[in-house]
Amino acid sequence: MTVMEDTYTFIGAMKDGSTVFMDIAALNSETLARQHCHALLHEHDSGDLVELWRGAALIAKIDREVLSGQGPAAISG
Repeated sequence: MTVMEDTYTFIGAMKDGSTVFMDIAALNSETLARQHCHALLHEHDSGDLVELWRGAALIAKIDREVLSGQGPAAISG
């Protein structure tokens, strides 16, 4: 059985909507993509959230407050 990779786009943004970083990665699952969102927020102090995209579909918005335990688990797209 072959595991198919999906290409995900990660857009780091501020609450005002301005983009501060972007990353693209081919990963085996949405779970890994969500984990990558958390890693990006740890690496980049400049963004308030990461938008997770697969193709033209917004999968989720992961807010920095999630990492500090002060906000909702995720804001679904």
